[in-house]
Amino acid sequence: MMTVEDIKDMLYKKAAAVFPGMQVYKDKHPTYKKKHVPERIVVNVLGMTNTPWSKGYANVNIFVPYDPNVNYPAPNSARLNEIQKIAEKEFFKGYFEYEGHKGTYTIDELSTEEDPETDSYFVNVRLFFKVANFKLR
Repeated sequence: MMTVEDIKDMLYKKAAAVFPGMQVYKDKHPTYKKKHVPERIVVNVLGMTNTPWSKGYANVNIFVPYDPNVNYPAPNSARLNEIQKIAEKEFFKGYFEYEGHKGTYTIDELSTEEDPETDSYFVNVRLFFKVANFKLR
């Protein structure tokens, strides 16, 4: 059976490959000091059903610090737009095999949200997963 941790591992590796040089974390990121907030990615899984065809949702959240050229908390719209286009292309639809299990994922929702606690906005890529929890011959 493919676990939630397996899916996080797979997404971690995919995010690191799609956005090289950007730090990737599972579940949450460390705290940051104001004015020293890097771009970063957090992957998490919202749960899976435990059936022969497990289904569930996962998030790939790509954080971008506030626009440094503005004197108030504003999104760095150009960078968020660039990241959203890359994420949409790379995560739109995927087929995978992981430790003998096969499955698919598709983008369920794509949005941009603010995270005022870390002086950032983030692109939320919400993925719908479907995994075969049996060996296909």
